[in-house]
Amino acid sequence: MSLVPSTVAEWLAGRAIYAQAEDAALRASWGDVSIESEVLSPIAAAADAAAESDRQLQFLGQPLAEEVVEIAGERVDLLGTCQRIACDRAGYADGPVVLVIGAEEQDSGVTRLTVLRPMGVGA
Repeated sequence: MSLVPSTVAEWLAGRAIYAQAEDAALRASWGDVSIESEVLSPIAAAADAAAESDRQLQFLGQPLAEEVVEIAGERVDLLGTCQRIACDRAGYADGPVVLVIGAEEQDSGVTRLTVLRPMGVGA
């Protein structure tokens, strides 16, 4: 059994840094169906956490389509990441940035990804 260095253990047990981002106009336009998103990550600097919260607000602050696309190869490693996905499906020719929320490798050598694709302006 390998031991975790004490500095790493201390860091893992330390307090989390929280950053919030809110857009009052978005909240007003979505009303009761607006969402709150929370992510716990290994970001260590407050400025980086603030930048990440702004990035999430920009991505999640627009209508999203949940879609399933197939890509070549075994790519379950994409789960939980934002990626540019280009494939034959309508709307994917230019490789939109999507959030991969599901990944299932198929026997045929492709991976079926469940993604959230922004439908807003500039998506």
